[in-house]
Amino acid sequence: MKKDNTDLKMSIRSNTDKRIEVPKQGVRKKYFSHSIFKTLSDIKDFYECLSGNDDTSTILAIKGEINVNWSILESLSNTIDSIITLLERGHVNDSLALMRKYSDAVFLHVYMLVLIEQGEQNFFEKEYADIYDNVLNQWVRGRSCLIEKKNKDEKTDAYLAEIRKRDATLTKLLFTKDNKTLYGEGRASFNDNIHHNNLESFRWNNDAFLDYETCLTVLNQAEKAIKLILSIHFAYITLLRPMALKAEEVGSCAANPFADEIFKKYIVPEYCELASYLRHCSFLTFEE
Repeated sequence: MKKDNTDLKMSIRSNTDKRIEVPKQGVRKKYFSHSIFKTLSDIKDFYECLSGNDDTSTILAIKGEINVNWSILESLSNTIDSIITLLERGHVNDSLALMRKYSDAVFLHVYMLVLIEQGEQNFFEKEYADIYDNVLNQWVRGRSCLIEKKNKDEKTDAYLAEIRKRDATLTKLLFTKDNKTLYGEGRASFNDNIHHNNLESFRWNNDAFLDYETCLTVLNQAEKAIKLILSIHFAYITLLRPMALKAEEVGSCAANPFADEIFKKYIVPEYCELASYLRHCSFLTFEE
């Protein structure tokens, strides 16, 4: 008769999961009180609100699907939640790798919104058989990639070119030289931790080996990059999917509290010209 080792396995697992609590003092205390934790928490709440607020049933450009936006926004909320958990456990390597995942997902969603807008504009202009014959619907059904890598001859990925073409003013405000540098530095750090481009990336997954002084610098850089990515996402949602940001009150044009919070805390202080433009081009009203 085979011996049941369930109790033994549970005991080993329980002992393994126990963590040695080291007092959070000095530079270690600064790490765990870093502003990135609050920033990520705000972003998580924002996406969670959007996932329940977006009227996905109005997407005419995607055949047989009414919850595409919900799926993406809910996933983004959960990704941010995972990043927070990993940072709290001192798994900096994994958290930075997930920040790259978040960045890629944001640009994919923005590109998808651009394609949805194009598809809905063509909805009543094309023959029914041609309406859904596009890369967006193929991607939804898992038959092709939505974002293709650029050819060697191209300076910019096709999806980024399509995003930038959608609104010249947003492109001017968001894709500045300084922002490209900021995003490039953040992405380089994310990539280092995905591909393990140095030995340090392995050590950064164990809080017992973390150099907390260096971590603070890395977190400062990562937070700036995350704020920029959030601002890009917020701007294009405001432009292309404003109903997702609208308050629930019938007849109101006010933004919902979570959107207002992001606007006031992260858009206005960091990108005041962008804030002015979003107020000007959207029917939504944001609190002063």
